[in-house]
Amino acid sequence: MKLLAPAGNWQAFIAAIANGADIVYLGGKDYSARQSAGNFSTQEIISALEIAHLYNKKIYITINTILQNSELEALIDWIRVLYDHGADALIVQDLGLIYLLRKLFPDLNLHASTQMTVHNALGAKLIKEQGLKQAVLARELSLAEIKNIHAENPDLQLEVFVHGALCYCYSGQCLFSSMVGGRSGNRGRCSQPCRMSYKLIENNGMDTAVEKNGTYLMSTADLCLLDHLKELQNAGVSALKIEGRMKRMEYVAVVTGIYRQVLDQLRFGAEPDTKDYKRDLAQIFNRNFTDGYFTGSQDNCLSSKRPNNRGIYIGRIKNKNAGGLAVIKLKEPLRVSDGIEVWISKGKGPAFIIDEMFMENRSIAEAAAGDEIALKIKEPVNVDDRVFKTHDHQLMMKASESHNWLQNNKLGVEAAVYMRIDAPVRLIFRDDEGHSSEIYSESTAVPAEKYPLTYDLLFDKLSRLGNTCFYLRSLEIVEDEQVMIPFREINKMRRQAITEIMEQRFKPYRYKAVEGTWYEKEKDLLFDKKFLTEDNGRDERRTPYISVAVSNTEQAAAAIEQKTDRIYLYLDGLGNKAAVNKKSYWQILEWGEKNQVEIIPAWPRIQKTEEMEKYIKQAEDWGFTKIMAGNVGALQWAKEHGLKIFADYSFNVFNPFSVKYLQSLGASIVCLSPELNYSQLTDFAGLPVEILVHGEVLLMVAENCMLRSAWGIKEGKPCFKYCKSKAYCLEDEKKYCFPVVTDRNCRNYVFNSRPLFMLDHLLKLAQLKPAGFRIEARLDEHQKLGQIVASYRMVRDQIKKGAAPDRDFLEKIRNSITSGSFTRGHYFRGVQ
Repeated sequence: MKLLAPAGNWQAFIAAIANGADIVYLGGKDYSARQSAGNFSTQEIISALEIAHLYNKKIYITINTILQNSELEALIDWIRVLYDHGADALIVQDLGLIYLLRKLFPDLNLHASTQMTVHNALGAKLIKEQGLKQAVLARELSLAEIKNIHAENPDLQLEVFVHGALCYCYSGQCLFSSMVGGRSGNRGRCSQPCRMSYKLIENNGMDTAVEKNGTYLMSTADLCLLDHLKELQNAGVSALKIEGRMKRMEYVAVVTGIYRQVLDQLRFGAEPDTKDYKRDLAQIFNRNFTDGYFTGSQDNCLSSKRPNNRGIYIGRIKNKNAGGLAVIKLKEPLRVSDGIEVWISKGKGPAFIIDEMFMENRSIAEAAAGDEIALKIKEPVNVDDRVFKTHDHQLMMKASESHNWLQNNKLGVEAAVYMRIDAPVRLIFRDDEGHSSEIYSESTAVPAEKYPLTYDLLFDKLSRLGNTCFYLRSLEIVEDEQVMIPFREINKMRRQAITEIMEQRFKPYRYKAVEGTWYEKEKDLLFDKKFLTEDNGRDERRTPYISVAVSNTEQAAAAIEQKTDRIYLYLDGLGNKAAVNKKSYWQILEWGEKNQVEIIPAWPRIQKTEEMEKYIKQAEDWGFTKIMAGNVGALQWAKEHGLKIFADYSFNVFNPFSVKYLQSLGASIVCLSPELNYSQLTDFAGLPVEILVHGEVLLMVAENCMLRSAWGIKEGKPCFKYCKSKAYCLEDEKKYCFPVVTDRNCRNYVFNSRPLFMLDHLLKLAQLKPAGFRIEARLDEHQKLGQIVASYRMVRDQIKKGAAPDRDFLEKIRNSITSGSFTRGHYFRGVQ
């Protein structure tokens, strides 16, 4: 297995290489999912590629965000630079980008980002069939599920996160930061609302029982799979990934070094003792450690009492001595220059770097576990307060030594010089891998009058290898006559020789060259608007249809009664109404047919392999001929079986090329990302797309059940399933309440606190010429839903007749169906 380490800046890149990473993943200044990291200029990426390849390492470039149409052409040109310099792989999320890269750079290695939410065997199959070489699997998978995906797709390389921060939501499915603060996680600018404190509200009253278990209800603990590396190898995993492009270089050095050591021990048949390793991992950064979903238990997934670094526990304040110093009996070593934090009962406790420490009334520089020490703490603390070491000076200093790694680990070359009078001087460089270069001087050697080319002089000139990664290990003078040539020629020969060595070492990493004229011509064809709209099967003169997404048969019946055009009937059992069964499905299908309403069964965003098998059996038994797909696995199955496909907004379609790509995979209609603004939506005119116009937008889908965690229900203990009889929401500090609903698999769905309302802008939206307007009604009571559908249908029909809707009427409807609280989403603001 290969070890992937993160780098958010140049120092972290060197630390990763220095401490044993096989591959470093990093991003440019734009288009990367960690826009708050320092990231790399184009020249820095080129330099990183050269260094990595000289040391037989690899670089993966992250372009794991969704992309605006206006960004794509410049991005493609930038990728060509990376391609020409041998970028080992691009980690990508955007479907449109994949489409373009497959057309323009067919040899380029592409990897599916975890933002693509690959979590089942069929999804992995689609990734493989589309020519991607590796998939970064969703972090919510268990060992058994990873094994299954590998067994079904042995030719696809699998990459798995093993250490670092976890997201509460499935990666690629989170709109929380986007809708609440305008900073899109899908665009690399997540504001981390999941690390905030929330109240859990039950039936409009606070459930105070949960506060004792912590109020950071979506704050996950940090992943640590150090003890499971052998299992991952046996499961068929190809690459282990450390999270942390936002972390400092010392973090990268420590974590990478520890995982490297354990992997090396396993490679040689040893059984590593990881106790000390895990202490150092906890010391460098932790929010508590968890094995996530790897073992199937969720008991330790959250860090609900504290969302930030804990450090390691070193003891409690025992008492205060006569000198006013706080006395602590240590459970871990402590030194001057270490940092500590005291946890007090309420509020933020004192945190500081130790500049003086006492034991038995004398000043000491360090103390061992078991020692009783005294510290001067300026802020108030109490007896029995817990103390944590948050900064280990010695560990940090050792990690910072990585700064000098390149200087201390240069690659040796041997030189041989052949010199004869009246002949060109011949210089040969050889490295340790068998590469060699042979350079001749432009002029012939002449007898030396004063300064012959002696060994010392030649060694001095040839060893000046500057900022390269090489040093001159040895020099042999083969035909030694008292000759000379101009020093400038010796310098030129040296530069040419070392450049040839470097080029030979780079060659295995280079792709087949893309011819410039062909590239420009193909790119122009792809970015021609006619290319995007040709053969789309749409009549732009048609008035947009109205579709309604519902969760149960009561909602479906209400929508049919109001003569909507299409219903997406979700089958995930969301909420506390009875799940759709075969009988009720056929009743709805029959009633829809009588009323000329198209019924589309809709699959959820998350369908793990075992669940997918059940959904497939259901589809075959119920006789599906069409389907709303929410993930790449569902798309693959529907494509293989010839169903008519509708693509949900979970595919994060942000540019027209993503529509084109989904069409090539069989999608007839694509629901666009709700993160697009009005201006961006104009790029989709004439394409078979629908846009959201109303309802509570889904912000998160999470494997973890925050309700069980809040109530302290451990794995194996009975769950009382209050979520099926009561309504819950998360209340933030601004008093906005975000509904929390569970599906039949106990996944948590978090919806926006206010419904999207665009009825009074429907005329403006119709000018975008979408195929359809979509209403999200999964949380609506059926009586209210009937009013919503009727209102949108009436305004749509007025637009069809060329009439302008009455403003007073629209305001009255708005107040009635939104209770005065609503949002315009991103239509008039967009996202960062």
